[in-house]
Amino acid sequence: MRLSDLMNKSGARPQRPRKEQDTPPSSPAVPAKPEPADEAVPSSPAGHTAYQTVPDAIYEAARELDIPIPQNRETTVQQARNKLSKIFTVALDPASNKDGLWERVREIANDLSVVLALDSNFARVVQRHTSQDERLLSHSINSAVIAMDFARDVEKAEHSPHEIGTAALLHDIGIVALGLKLDAGEGKKSKEHVARSVELVREMKVPEAVATMIAQHHERTDGSGYPEKLKEGDILISSQIVALAERFERAMCSPSDAKSSDGALNCVQLVLAELRTALDPDVLKAFIALRGFYPDGTIVELTNRSVCLVIRQNEGFPLRPVVQVVVDGAGNHPSESKIIDLRTSRTLSIIRAVTDDGAFQ
Repeated sequence: MRLSDLMNKSGARPQRPRKEQDTPPSSPAVPAKPEPADEAVPSSPAGHTAYQTVPDAIYEAARELDIPIPQNRETTVQQARNKLSKIFTVALDPASNKDGLWERVREIANDLSVVLALDSNFARVVQRHTSQDERLLSHSINSAVIAMDFARDVEKAEHSPHEIGTAALLHDIGIVALGLKLDAGEGKKSKEHVARSVELVREMKVPEAVATMIAQHHERTDGSGYPEKLKEGDILISSQIVALAERFERAMCSPSDAKSSDGALNCVQLVLAELRTALDPDVLKAFIALRGFYPDGTIVELTNRSVCLVIRQNEGFPLRPVVQVVVDGAGNHPSESKIIDLRTSRTLSIIRAVTDDGAFQ
């Protein structure tokens, strides 16, 4: 029985349809859900639990399947980083036994996917402030979370979000093997990391589909990628999901990426401008629908000249998020918090984003 089957039995439904993922590996018993003791869950007359929220159903389903539920997402990310570091160490040692490494990678992807199921904002919170020594580990984990999140809305994806997540976790292991830094650029030496990554993951006995996604994560449908300069039709949709996720993560989190010096302002727009002719349109559309064209934290100007902060996305309406007024059209700071849902407004829309230095785009 799958987690989704138990949720369906309960009558609970997630707010956004998701593709069914691989059955996660068996794990120790689930810890108790961190809810106050006085918040009892009522039972239905038929004897089945009447879940009040989707997370309630997920927690109960996870208990029945013996899937551990992380109590804290920061703890989960730190544990994932530690586990991945150990996997990389063993994988890079020619004398080490590689047996079991693939299962350990799958377990990391499962841990992250469980948090995603419980916390829809998890994919929006990436680790930006890590030391250079930890940067590649954070990049790998962040890329996996982002890829798994929007992969569930790409109907043409050949592989499950869980498989795509494992490819994202391992896609840059060759950078470590070559002694490079994540922000080393795309010179001849750096481009060799793709082939080296594929060699290493095959030693780990990963499925060929995962090795293919890693081999193709720098390919582009317009033929501008590497190492094989593949074109549309020759590149898996799943590979393109990994490509977009890892490029977006670098734009958001690499301090040396000059193009992302404006922070959260337009990492989405930056990546879309760079990749709009280089990836499948359905991949780009799913990404925009999830992240929003104006990400949370972006300062925007509306048609009434007010300046606002984007505070929440309206799924399915990437150009019409929920905003909070910072300065109204008359140039005044509101005395009370004023929230505008642009999806329901007939008169207001965003006309431009504001950069960190106050300039408009």
